[in-house]
Amino acid sequence: QPAADARTAILPFPFHVLYCKRFFRFGQYDPEDCGSDVFALVQHRFGFDRIELFDGPELPRDRACALSDQNIEIGIDLLQLLLRFFKDSPELFKLGLDGAEHYSTAHDMALLAAEALKNPTFSLIVSTKTAKVMGRTFSNHNKLLWSVDGMIGVKNGYTQKAGRTLVTACTRNGMTLIYVTLSDPGDYIDHPAAYDWGFEGRKVFRTAAEGETFASIEVVSGDRAEVGVVPTSQAAFLLNEDEDITEEIYLPKFIYAPVEAGDYAGTIVYKKDGDEVFITDLVFETGAKAVQPKRQGIFDRMFDFFSR
Repeated sequence: QPAADARTAILPFPFHVLYCKRFFRFGQYDPEDCGSDVFALVQHRFGFDRIELFDGPELPRDRACALSDQNIEIGIDLLQLLLRFFKDSPELFKLGLDGAEHYSTAHDMALLAAEALKNPTFSLIVSTKTAKVMGRTFSNHNKLLWSVDGMIGVKNGYTQKAGRTLVTACTRNGMTLIYVTLSDPGDYIDHPAAYDWGFEGRKVFRTAAEGETFASIEVVSGDRAEVGVVPTSQAAFLLNEDEDITEEIYLPKFIYAPVEAGDYAGTIVYKKDGDEVFITDLVFETGAKAVQPKRQGIFDRMFDFFSR
């Protein structure tokens, strides 16, 4: 029996199915064959003391399933995503519960969609209109894929309590918006209208990209002439067309060697209407070792003097 304060993650049966690395029959599973390495990773990464399997309803045993490594990778990403959102309430992982606390909001769905769409394979699947598999053609249930410019169909759904639910994303001019409706019989009307309103007269401002070279600084008495600096974080802002964000860069003109990669180099401050909205540090992308300057003869010094 675990200690009273032990943390337990309860994994639903479909996710356990998703990790199987070869053919197996639904309703039968072997933890050694079906992703025990994944469970260990989840335990380590999210700090759970143990992980239990929740089988759910019995499914036909004569139905077999095979998943590619790519499917398994997507499943792991989704499981990690769900664990991140429900870490403080692992008991909610049991499927089919009708408890008062077992619910999600439109905001929850929007956050999940934003994270899931970072996976390019997931994004490709949910935006696919039709697919032909083993001679059969399947069509996406999200009819907005055919009628709305830039539409990415994420998830249609229905339950008696939530009614018609729809999670969509739409990309236009390099900007992606996410819209979620719950219990909305007119969702196929509301979503296109919401995107037309959301994109009109708006733009995205993105700060300097995290980890990408932002600038270079001269190095004095080093084994290289200059070193690059990179931001440690980044952000994006939705603005009206007449709005803008300015940046103030605080960096020295030169530095003396030695310096180490990752050392603090400076700061970027982003402002909107004079108010700070985002700050990120700049760190050195690479290091530079100190070198002893070569002694110059009198003719070298005279040449340097007259060449300035």
